[in-house]
Amino acid sequence: GSDGGPCTGCGPGTYSNATGSAVCAVCPADSFASTASNKACTRCGANAASAKGSTAASSCGCAPGFWGDAASGEICTACPVGSYKNSVGATECSSCPEEDPQSFPGSTTVGDCGASVSFITFSGRLQMSQADFESPATSAAYV
Repeated sequence: GSDGGPCTGCGPGTYSNATGSAVCAVCPADSFASTASNKACTRCGANAASAKGSTAASSCGCAPGFWGDAASGEICTACPVGSYKNSVGATECSSCPEEDPQSFPGSTTVGDCGASVSFITFSGRLQMSQADFESPATSAAYV
């Protein structure tokens, strides 16, 4: 190669963007390279994650706060209000405890449950607090 090293391709999970270079870099987190002689790594889909040096699309899993099967090409969707997910993978979101039933979409820990939830509307921002969910006469304020 141009650096004096042998012309060999980078193995799976690595890449080299310099022609003729014998130096291969490990694919960064949230990407993969499944073949040899890679000039770049392929990013996992939106809201998906993988470890450094991943060698296949099946290494990608939905990030914490998102659910779906990224390894099979499914789009990772934010956990809905009232749920959370704290790990990478195809697992479903867990429901918040009954005593703290609310959370923001995409919540990542059970500690996010019980948080005030805000809803965005086209006409402005409607804010509702946890107390609003618990009171019989719900009030809302636009800001």
